[in-house]
Amino acid sequence: MLSEAFTAVRPAVVAFMPSVIRRKGQDQGDMFPIIGTGVILDDGLVATNAHVVEALLKLPRPPNFPKNKFPFVAVLFHWVKPGDNAAISEESVAEIPLEVSGIFTVDGLIPRGKGAYYGPERPDFNLVCVKAKGLPKVDLEARTDRLIEGTEVGTIGYPMGTSALSAPGWLHQFGPFLQRGIISAILPMRCKSPHSFVINLMSMGGASGSPVFLAESGHVVG
Repeated sequence: MLSEAFTAVRPAVVAFMPSVIRRKGQDQGDMFPIIGTGVILDDGLVATNAHVVEALLKLPRPPNFPKNKFPFVAVLFHWVKPGDNAAISEESVAEIPLEVSGIFTVDGLIPRGKGAYYGPERPDFNLVCVKAKGLPKVDLEARTDRLIEGTEVGTIGYPMGTSALSAPGWLHQFGPFLQRGIISAILPMRCKSPHSFVINLMSMGGASGSPVFLAESGHVVG
């Protein structure tokens, strides 16, 4: 079920935000702008789109900002409950920033073996390394025969960034949005090794980097 898949994937979804000092006049209770979404693949490894990382690296740095630090963090909105910590008296959501320690970029793919590769030379994904262990992570779906037109999929992310979380004029939500759709096309066709697929989901700024997962299992396919 989609709701069960959401429950499985949701803890591993992060929001990318600036780590620089807040702008003058900004309320300390305001949330940093969300630039994009990411998903944790394993301890210390977060996948997102390459164009999200490119935007994050262009964020301004204050004059005194350390040169060996990245100007952004990956933030987990993590459910907490009494018993997790002595300071927690009721269920809530903790904003946990994960410090970025490095970036793995994919400059190009070199096809190996028989057959043809029809995808882009430079795929739109990067891996962001964060300083954290014991993180929630997703399961990846390795079987490409699961990609069939009409299969129900979901995404979890932050379309419209922080604006959607404060739509009435104040911050009222902590956490990402779930969207559902279907696989509408397999590229170049349904085959043993497709190079891509198309889904019929709304895409808006901030949602880039959202995991695409199978509704039946929660396994991430893109």
